[in-house]
Order: sequence, then C-alpha cells, then structure tokens
Amino acid sequence: MIIDTIIERAKTSRARIAIGAARGYETKVVECAEKAAELGYAEVVIVSPKPLKTDVETVVSPRPEAKIVELLRKGKVEGIVRGSLDVNPVMAALRKQLGIKKLLRLALLKTPAGNPFLFAPVGIDDGWTLSEKVRLGVLGAELMRSFGERENIAVLGGGREDDAGRSKVTDKSIAMAGKATASLQKKGYRADCAYILIEDAVRRCNFILAPDGICGNLIYRTLCLIGGGSGMGGPAVGCDFVYVDTSRAGARYENAICTASALAGARRNKT
Repeated sequence: MIIDTIIERAKTSRARIAIGAARGYETKVVECAEKAAELGYAEVVIVSPKPLKTDVETVVSPRPEAKIVELLRKGKVEGIVRGSLDVNPVMAALRKQLGIKKLLRLALLKTPAGNPFLFAPVGIDDGWTLSEKVRLGVLGAELMRSFGERENIAVLGGGREDDAGRSKVTDKSIAMAGKATASLQKKGYRADCAYILIEDAVRRCNFILAPDGICGNLIYRTLCLIGGGSGMGGPAVGCDFVYVDTSRAGARYENAICTASALAGARRNKT
C-alpha cells in the first residue's frame, strides 16, 4: 500500500522537516513532533512564537508563518508542514518568498475500515475549472506512480448520470465530471466517472476527485474530523519544494511529517 511505502521512505530519508506551532496549539505540535522523531520519520524542527519545553529543536519567531517558509527558502529545512499555523498567512508567505501564485494540494486519506486513497481537491478555491481538475488528476496520478502504485481514479459529479435536468448546477457538475474523466483517459490515466456514488468509489478506487473544492473540503472534514477516518497530510503538487498542508482541527501531525520526509527524500534523490 502507498502508506506503507511512504513510511518506509520517510524512515530511510529522515529529512529535516519544519512544522509550525500557533499559539494555543503548542502542546499538540510538540507531542506530534516528538512522536515523529521517536518513530524515525524525520529530524523535526518546530517553528513557534515562543520557547517550548521539548528536546525537539525549536526556532522562535514572532511571525512563525513567514519564518517557516524562510527556513525552506534558505535551505535550512528540506520540507515544511503547516501544523497548526493559520493557512492564509502561510500561503501569503509562500507567494511572497517563493513566487507561488497558487498552490494545489492533495490529501492522502484512510477510511475507518483502513482503505487508503488519494483525494482532491481539498482547498476550497481549488478544482472549480475543468483544466484545474484535470491537472489535479494528472499530478496526483504521477505522485502515486512515484511511490510505485498505479492510479485508479474515480471522478465525482453532483448527481447520478440520470439526474441530468434536475438543476443547472447539477447538470454542470455531472457534465464536468464526464469531461474530466474523458480528458484523463485521453492522457493515458486510468479513470472513470463515478458521478455522486462516493460510497462505491472508495471501495474500488485509490484516487478520488471531488466535484469542487468546497465539496472536497467538506468530504475531508466529514471523514477525518467526524467519521473516524485519518490522513497523512495534504502534499502540495506541481511545485519544486516540499510542503504538506494540515488542518488546525486535526488530531495528529506526525503522519504529515512522515509524508513530508518521504517526499523530501525523493526530491533529494533526484538532484
């Protein structure tokens, strides 16, 4: 399974990974950083607005969102995990320091039954156009192949195939799902249109494309924050650096650190 491969590669890599700790969330970040170090996933650096009681290396800065990106830009770390930092200033720092106009993110999730799958879009502003949805599919498929797993993509739409005609919004979503599926197939990727049947898709596919970013974010939150699922973080794709997104409301961050270390190791081996 892809998760087993990620864990194995992280332990081999033991990359230097920074994670952010916002005020009020320091204890959780420290616990997860210590756990990731104990499991041998990475050499962890915590970026925090105040000193912390931990043996894990800590960088103190009044602006941790900018500092964590600065560490990456200067090569002081090989990858960063957002941790509990607010997403908006982190994204602003990525745009300012690394010239990123828009960052596309995926998520590696696991159902309560233990079925892992790649998932996108997870950012509320992602996946609203056909071209961006196809790009997420391509980038996700290539990420899976880099970990030795062949993609089996389920493209979701806003209704069943025979629901067309019930509303303009539903019609547009169903049509886009069909077009995205056809485009991915034409590019040589294994994909089929699952329409709104996500319950079937998670049983037979390892990569699910939601209708749009809001649907995707709600699916993620329902699965991981309510339904007992879990995740390995949200790696950025289509960029030349390692960034793994997390939810401030998420329970644990050590898995995201693991993913960042595995990706940093793969990037290190390419150079």
